[in-house]
Amino acid sequence: MFGVVILMACFMQVESDLIGRFVLGGLIVSTAASGGLMFELGPNTISLLRLSLYKPFYVGDLITLNSNGSMESPATSMMGFVENITMMYVVIRNFEMKQTWISHKAFNELIIQNWTRRPTKTVLLNIGISCRCPLARVEKLTTFGKSWIQHSPEIQQTNYQKCHITKTANGYNIEVIFFPSIGVSHRGIRQKFLVAFMAAAERLDIPFVPLQIMNNFADPTTNSSSPDVIEASKVTLDDLLPDPNVLLPTGIE
Repeated sequence: MFGVVILMACFMQVESDLIGRFVLGGLIVSTAASGGLMFELGPNTISLLRLSLYKPFYVGDLITLNSNGSMESPATSMMGFVENITMMYVVIRNFEMKQTWISHKAFNELIIQNWTRRPTKTVLLNIGISCRCPLARVEKLTTFGKSWIQHSPEIQQTNYQKCHITKTANGYNIEVIFFPSIGVSHRGIRQKFLVAFMAAAERLDIPFVPLQIMNNFADPTTNSSSPDVIEASKVTLDDLLPDPNVLLPTGIE
């Protein structure tokens, strides 16, 4: 802009002293603007460099930010999902679906706790059961699944657990989630659970079905009349619970 003004002044034969003042003023303003920009970008660039080198989180991770790492003061901490990392801000969306823009200067003074990264690999299972299967049997099977998880010494009992019916699109979809203890084989404990779960389903005469095929694969004579409720209550599954004396070798994935 100052260059255009100087060029116009030359064509209009303005005095050289005035043009010199324009040049000097332009240099001063440009230097100040550049200095302010560098002062603003300097800490942000360092913060971005730290995030790229150490990778404490990725976009989509669930994190907590606070000043001392303690979870005892929720009023002074913030939890949410990382939505974006810009040149000036880290964008967090909290559980109230509000975006929070945290400047890199403020972000550098906070302690990061990443909930997405856990010391063990999650066991996530989705199991399909025919929609024609009596509900009492399905409820008994899901109850057994919860009990098996809670009785296993190789599963973290203080961490998140789930064994519930989540939907009934092509049948009952049972979703199972749990975390093996540190050092316990992820594949091994998953197999132990599935074998016990399938044995319980076999005793209850519950058919498993594919989740993505529009067919219930059930015996058409199966119904959910009251005798099935009594029959399901008579089936014992306690012997299928995990034996605390039979443990998997540790340190194997």
